[in-house]
Amino acid sequence: MTKKINSQGKEYLVNDKTEETQKVIQLLQIHQIELEHQNEELRLAQHELEISRNRYITLFDFSPIPYFTLDKNFIIQEVNINGCKIFDIVKNRLINRNFSLFIPQKERVEFGKFIKSLFESHEKQTCEIKLINRNKKIFDVIIEGIALENSIDDIQTCQIAIIDFTHQKEFEISLMNSEKKLKESNDSKDRFFSILAHDLRSPFQSLLSSTDFLAKENKSLNSDEISELCNGLNNNLKNVYELLNNLLRWTMIQRNRMVFNPIILSVNEVIESNLEVIRVSAENKQITIINKVSEEVKVKSDIDMFRLVIYNLITNSVKFSPIGGEIIITASEKEDYIKVSIADNGVGIDEKYLDKLFVITSPYSTPGTQGEKGTGLGLPLCKEFIEKNGGRIWVKSKEGQGSKFSFTLPKE
Repeated sequence: MTKKINSQGKEYLVNDKTEETQKVIQLLQIHQIELEHQNEELRLAQHELEISRNRYITLFDFSPIPYFTLDKNFIIQEVNINGCKIFDIVKNRLINRNFSLFIPQKERVEFGKFIKSLFESHEKQTCEIKLINRNKKIFDVIIEGIALENSIDDIQTCQIAIIDFTHQKEFEISLMNSEKKLKESNDSKDRFFSILAHDLRSPFQSLLSSTDFLAKENKSLNSDEISELCNGLNNNLKNVYELLNNLLRWTMIQRNRMVFNPIILSVNEVIESNLEVIRVSAENKQITIINKVSEEVKVKSDIDMFRLVIYNLITNSVKFSPIGGEIIITASEKEDYIKVSIADNGVGIDEKYLDKLFVITSPYSTPGTQGEKGTGLGLPLCKEFIEKNGGRIWVKSKEGQGSKFSFTLPKE
């Protein structure tokens, strides 16, 4: 017991245990207040966390960018609404599926390297690959990703964002193609003006020179000399006429102004009708032309274009065949097309010039075995006409061993 004096100066006894109990009660009351305050702070923090979490979920789900959360084995842990849309699959069918199932086989190794670098570097990484959706549509994407620091249940995860740039890539390809076509068009125009300036000028100079000489010297020339000059004039005029015709055809097809009317044709008939015109020049060089094409062989083509191709290829072989040479025309039937070949035993072509034969911007033209001149337009025209009719054309040749021109055209 302890003596104490009250406010009136009187002494009284106090139980020591009661005083200690009061102190403990006061301390507990203080701790209770502190705990209630801490609990209130925790409730507020939890509420704010819930708001923040809901805000994150809303931003994640409704983001315009497709987001995926993947583990190290590419298993989809989480996906937002637009992530579902790009594959056209609902969310519950995407969760726990392997993301690599939506990547074409040849792209999967690259994606694996990308995911591995995410977890190793813990820095933002980017890769460009193709994806494939449920409808087997392939599209080009850029994937950006980063490893997540706070893993759940000891599962290491990463988050990736997908940016579909298929339309952008298509636009870039379209732009590149347009630029290429524009360059080809400009090159073709340059070639066209070059022909007008040079190729037409030379024969006209020859014509002017010959006619000027004939006008001045006609009285002193005998009939054989006049005949020789007239033959030369005639050959020059034919060359000019052929050049102008080829230029006209080329400009018409470039401007899509040429009439295109594909029909079923007899290959043999078109060859024979051309041979009637070509045979005279072939006989002058004692060249034998053998047509081995069966009358039953037919192709689908515009008749005017087909005639010009046959005419150009046969006259080309006549031009570069020696006296006493031989030209053989054959055709073989494939599943859905006919292959026609015109082979000669002429001078042949150096392999380094083969790629230039069908290109109008860098034409290859040399004199024939008897000095026959070409325009450099015949073979590019053949290529344009064959491709217009759904076929292709090529040549095999070695210098001094002749040439073999072949082309295909559809049966129907």
